[in-house]
Order: sequence, then structure tokens, then C-alpha cells
Amino acid sequence: MQVENDAGEIRYMMDGIPVIEGIFEDGEQAGFITAQWNHTARSTNITEKFTATKLLNLLCNLRKTENPSLMKQVISLDSEIRKLDQVINEKEKEMNLLVCSLYRLTPEEIRITEGEGNP
Repeated sequence: MQVENDAGEIRYMMDGIPVIEGIFEDGEQAGFITAQWNHTARSTNITEKFTATKLLNLLCNLRKTENPSLMKQVISLDSEIRKLDQVINEKEKEMNLLVCSLYRLTPEEIRITEGEGNP
């Protein structure tokens, strides 16, 4: 799950497909909503029992504030978390490559261990 904020239009995406779009807000308010939706995306565990209604309820349960300093701080923290998530993903890929080379896995074995191939 990911959230996009493109010139004030907020979209909630699943596997690159917009499931919620056409939400328009101005400036700081758009960033504040995006940060909260990002938090929801990071902290929500999708299971078979998870429904669209549950997702909408989570996304509608936003904190509200008129304090611009608080909004900026939340937006900044969200940005830092997203950057750290990128670094973690990159390091995880590097680690996986090292493990694969350590065990001398073939490309086919790598696909199987990553769940992309049939054993």
C-alpha cells in the first residue's frame, strides 16, 4: 500500500492501482492527510478478513489540527520514515544478494526462494 500526493490530489494505492483517488486538499492540509494515510498504510496488516470498509474507516479517522507547526512536524517525520524505509529496503536487497552468493544459488533457486517460481 502506498499514498501519493500529486499537486494536492491524494491517492491511496494498492499494488500500484488507485483504490481511492480524487481527494483534493490545499498545501499543508494535503501533506498532513498524506502523512496520516502513510502511517495507516505502514501499520495496517492486510488479512483475508480485512475489508474495504475497514480501510475507509481507518483512513477517515484522521487527526485534525489548525496548528501549522504541528502539521509541518508530522509531515517532516513522515518524510523521514519514508526515507528510512527506502534505505532499509535497499540494505535488505544487498543482504539477500550476499546470502544468495554465499550459498551459490542459481537464478532459478533465487526465484523459488523468493516465491516467484514453482519448486
